[in-house]
Amino acid sequence: MSDSLAAGATAPSVIDVSTLGTPSASLWSRFTSWAAEHKTVVYTIAGVTLIVTSAGVVYYLSGPSASSSHEKASSEKRKSKKSSKKAKRDVEKAVSDDTTAVDGNNFSYKDGE
Repeated sequence: MSDSLAAGATAPSVIDVSTLGTPSASLWSRFTSWAAEHKTVVYTIAGVTLIVTSAGVVYYLSGPSASSSHEKASSEKRKSKKSSKKAKRDVEKAVSDDTTAVDGNNFSYKDGE
């Protein structure tokens, strides 16, 4: 037999399947039997998961949404533009009318002073 094998090779191993016994239980079967034996651990994990998930949902829903903050920013920009346009109109009106100051108070020019 040694003449049919290459240098350094070993003979193939044969495993007798009948000596292995019954196949091991499935993963689901092992998990359910463990869960049945450790019910307090399973319920504790489920409870903590439920509480943490619900707290995350409440936090997510109670926080400011991006759309409302965007609407506030655009509203403030519009107000700012309106007020700057109004101030500009007031200044132009004051410049065009020589007898009115910028703040709306009247004054008059006297000749020679």
